Amino acid sequence: MKKERAETGTASRFTNFWYYYWKFILIGLAVIVVGTILIVNFVVKPVDVRIAVFSRNASQLNLGKIQGAFLDYVPDRNGDGTISLEILNHSPAVEEEAFTDGRIGAVQNSDTYLYLIDAKLFQELQALPEGENIPEGFADLKLKSPNCIYLENNGYNVIGSPFQEALGISKEDADTYFPDGLYLVLRGPVTVYSPETDGQTVKSDYPAAEAFALNILKGTPEKRG
Repeated sequence: MKKERAETGTASRFTNFWYYYWKFILIGLAVIVVGTILIVNFVVKPVDVRIAVFSRNASQLNLGKIQGAFLDYVPDRNGDGTISLEILNHSPAVEEEAFTDGRIGAVQNSDTYLYLIDAKLFQELQALPEGENIPEGFADLKLKSPNCIYLENNGYNVIGSPFQEALGISKEDADTYFPDGLYLVLRGPVTVYSPETDGQTVKSDYPAAEAFALNILKGTPEKRG
């Protein structure tokens, strides 16, 4: 009987609390929901383009200069008037194995479509067996810009290009740390299931990465309205 009275007492207290404070609870929940929406849309700005750096000599690269060199070529994907270029460093140390489980998971991330990668590491990445590699492969940049003189082995070699100086890579550093080249490469189209078409469709943020790559190949900054 004591247990039943205790349970009844708890239910009664909750009922009384809800009766007097339900309006405040609902208002509080509404404030939380609206606040979350505002934060997501106005404070946490979505990324327009994301580039993953993958180099054994990443210590010789200035991520800030990479962002500064490429920012003018980034399209405004969501039309919010704010250009956002995110640079992610997934580079291995010189003595580390390049494609460990954790690192290849980051490289395979389906939200990353552009890579700034050592020429040799790019070859290693392409040679990985199925399941460990990039499942979509890499876009044929030669088809997108056949006259680009900086294309090598399906990558845009920033060494020797107009971007080398802007990236802060001196000729001496290029010869010492990037003798085989440093490529900007574009992942092949990444698709997701679409209930509307009941089939696969290219992810909505992929075209911005593709447009960025094309701007780089042509050496043409993005036109701003």
